[in-house]
Amino acid sequence: INQSIGRDYRAAELGMQAELKLDAERKMIRVSLQQIGSAALPNLLKLRLTHPTRAGQDQSLSLVAEGGSFYASNFLLPLAGRWRVVLEDSERQWRLADDWVVEHDLVLKPQAAFVKPADTPSTDSKAAPAQSV
Repeated sequence: INQSIGRDYRAAELGMQAELKLDAERKMIRVSLQQIGSAALPNLLKLRLTHPTRAGQDQSLSLVAEGGSFYASNFLLPLAGRWRVVLEDSERQWRLADDWVVEHDLVLKPQAAFVKPADTPSTDSKAAPAQSV
């Protein structure tokens, strides 16, 4: 359990964020991965999809880099409804996890419990308002 929590903290330190999109017609999942800093992104990601009531439909996928920060993989079984998603690098140094209703795109971010207070935006009412770019 401590190793798993350590991977959650590592994702927060790296500023990892991933957007998952499902293309049901092509049976493909695409992921766009972002991080803070200039460290090289991994060539391969692991994605686990677990269903809360249908364990026989759980899937583990290897997502291959397509260039830039994009990854993709085909999936075997039809996906619908709610799934537990775990995305991690192939060396298992970091992970992002959340629940996903596959009919909607998902943005995976580090869980709030693993983000240090200094990493979160200020909610002070005296703080300068955000400017749009």
